[in-house]
Amino acid sequence: MQITMPRGELKEAVAGFIKVVNGRSHTLPILGGVRFENSKAGITAQVTDLEQHLRYRFGGAQAQGDGAFIVPLANLKDLAHGNAQETVVFESADKGSVIVTNHVGDHEVKHPVSGLELDDWPVLPADVATEPAERFLETYRRLVPCAGQGSSQ
Repeated sequence: MQITMPRGELKEAVAGFIKVVNGRSHTLPILGGVRFENSKAGITAQVTDLEQHLRYRFGGAQAQGDGAFIVPLANLKDLAHGNAQETVVFESADKGSVIVTNHVGDHEVKHPVSGLELDDWPVLPADVATEPAERFLETYRRLVPCAGQGSSQ
């Protein structure tokens, strides 16, 4: 499987992932990883610390083939820096490794990344159905001035 994505979208995803997978050392190395997947539902990446789960759905990414792989978040942090219009390509390889192609200007830099075993990924709860909340922000802004901290009698 191969996934090509704009660096800007990767940067946005990594910014959210850092909030769940922070810099602390994990007793389970898999909890420091990001699971990328291409399926009928689209291209997604997800992280977990077993209490929180975050999934990012890529809108500007393209994939060839279905499947999944896991890359350590530490490797993604460096790839997120740079021109948002440039692309980053992830290609699954043998034994869980991933070949990363980083496009910088007119140059391509390829390097292998030791992936994490898919079998080690924890079973996550089923997705909760969500729907857009029309005019939620507008209503929230109208109600905030009415919210008080109570009286201090």
